[in-house]
Amino acid sequence: MIPKRISWLQIWSTALFSIVAENMSNLALDLKLNLFGYIAPGNQWSGFLPIFLYPPVNAIFLNYYPFEKSKFHQLLYILGWTAFCLMYEVAALRSGFFYYTKWKLWYSALCYPFLLLMVLGNYKLTERLHRQAGKI
Repeated sequence: MIPKRISWLQIWSTALFSIVAENMSNLALDLKLNLFGYIAPGNQWSGFLPIFLYPPVNAIFLNYYPFEKSKFHQLLYILGWTAFCLMYEVAALRSGFFYYTKWKLWYSALCYPFLLLMVLGNYKLTERLHRQAGKI
C-alpha cells in the first residue's frame, strides 16, 4: 500500500532475515535466559505473532531509508526508528502482549540501533549478491 523503493527480492530477503533473527533471539533471550516473553512464560503459539510484525516493519524501514542522504541524516533516521521501536515496546508492555522478567527498557534502547543496522547490512549483502549474480 506504500510506494515501493526496494525490490521484491529485498522485501523477501528482509522478511526471512527478520524471522530468523526473531526466532533466534526469542530462543536465547526468552526461552533459555527468561529475560522477557510474550503473553505468558513458556513456549506458546502467541510467540509466533511477532513473525507477522517484524518483516513488514523492516521492509518499511528499508523502503524509506535515506540512502542518498548524509551519514548524519542516516543516523537520525536510525535514532528515530529506535524511538519508534521503544514506543511500540512500551505499548506492548502496557497491553500485556509483552512482559519483562530480567530485561530493562534501556537494554532495548541499546539493542535497537544494532538490530536496525543488521537489517541494513542484510539489505546491502542481498544487493551485492544480486549484482554479482547478474555478472555471471
